[in-house]
Parts: sequence; structure tokens; C-alpha cells
Amino acid sequence: MEYRPGDLERVQRTSLSVLKEFIRICEKYQLDYFCHWGTALGAVRHQGFIPWDDDIDVGMLREDYERFLQVAPGELGDKFVLSNGFIQKNCPGMFTMMSAADTLHVTEQESLWGYWHGIRIDIFPFDHVPEDAVKRKFQYGAVRFWYQLYIMKNLRCPQILGNGWKARAVRGVCRVMHVLLKGMPMSLILRRIRRASLRYRGQGDLVTLLYDIYPEKYLLRLTDIFPLQEGRFEGISVKLLHHNHMALENSYGDYMTLPPEDQRVNHYSGRLKFHETDG
Repeated sequence: MEYRPGDLERVQRTSLSVLKEFIRICEKYQLDYFCHWGTALGAVRHQGFIPWDDDIDVGMLREDYERFLQVAPGELGDKFVLSNGFIQKNCPGMFTMMSAADTLHVTEQESLWGYWHGIRIDIFPFDHVPEDAVKRKFQYGAVRFWYQLYIMKNLRCPQILGNGWKARAVRGVCRVMHVLLKGMPMSLILRRIRRASLRYRGQGDLVTLLYDIYPEKYLLRLTDIFPLQEGRFEGISVKLLHHNHMALENSYGDYMTLPPEDQRVNHYSGRLKFHETDG
């Protein structure tokens, strides 16, 4: 599906209002964050949204991320909502989504879940990982294993592409596991995800996004992050990685060159609802 005329701009405007509130809270409590992925690219190449993009991504070190989750509920009132698997327990993601209340922005795959989020920004925790590649692999595997159980406990049949025998077999396994996991407390699964994520907390200076399917791709040294630098995004000041150029090259290659038109895609393919007062 594609956005109706004007809808993409409204999504961007709404998510920008969420970002402004997020930044306000971070500044009030002296919490560090950094724009990442398409948001960091947009800040450099367009000084705002990539024209066809429809989301905002920021990262935080685990300590600042958890402090944000502690203080934000008392700051947000009824205009914004925080969601993640640890809060709702039926949310499609361990990272946090901060959404505008009374809105919806849900892809077809996300609509299978019991919790639907609104127009949002995504807030990703970056956790410490070991220098040893083998130990990192075991940590990645532990997080992935328990997260897969979380998915199968929530969904009888996750959206799995393909009609071949492998795809059918995976769907069959998911259905069986969904039944078997009914007796396993969700709290146990969430504790194990958290334990695996925090296994090397405070050790060394290597961090990554453990909740991504390719965590090795997003390895950062603390010296890659700090000191943060200033950027501009839709007229507001935002924080960028100290080595933002390196991170963008790792993710996009020649990131200043626009991709072919058939690769200029966004996430929307499902349910969309704006706040009544959003004109």
C-alpha cells in the first residue's frame, strides 16, 4: 500500500512532535541520545526527513535508556504513550516506541499482534558486548532464542514469507510452539531476554543493538558515540554520533547519493489513524 496524498507529510509532522517531546525530557534529565539510521542520514543529507521516510530512530546507552523509561511516564501526560514488550507483553518489539496518543501507524505484520502502536519514534537501547567474537555470538544467540520464544508465545503464526516446504515447516513449528508455550510464564521469557542483554553491562567500551537481527553490523565503541555532535533535523537541534560518517557508511555505503527510485521505500502497509485535532 502507498500513502494517500498528504498522509506521509502528516505522519512526519506527528512523529516530529513526538521527537520534540522526547528531546525535551532528555534535556531536562541530562540523558544522552543519538539519531541513528535513516534519521541520522536525513539530518546530514536533507537536514530533516528523507523525503519518502516515515519514521524516526534514536539510540541510547542502556543506562540512559532505563533512566528515560523511569522518568518519562511522569512527564508525558495523556498525549504520548510508551510501549515495548516489557510493558505491554504483547508488543512487537523489545525496544521502546514512543507514540502520539489516539493515533495508529501499524504495518500488516504488526497488525497480527495484540497491541497496536501509534505514530511514533523508535528508541533503541545499546548494550555492552564482549570483545571476544565467540562470546558475542553466544550473547546474540541467547537474546535471539528468547526473543523468538516471545514471538511464538504471542503469535500462533507469525508472518513468514514464501510458500515452499521450508516456509510451511516453519509455520508448522510456530503453531506447535505457540501451544507448548502456553504453560511458560511470559515473565520468565522477558527476564531471560533482559538477563542475556545485560550480561556484560558496564564492561568494556563495545556496544551494539542486541534487539536487531544483525547486531554485529551496529557495533560501536564509546569513542564512536562520544562526544556527541550537533545536527539539524526539520529546524530543530538533534544529537548525532561523534563518528556519524563512519556509522552511515557502514549502513548505507555512499550515503550522500540518492538511491534508485524503486528503492525509496517506507514502512507503511497497514492501518493508519491520525489524532482528531491533527489537520
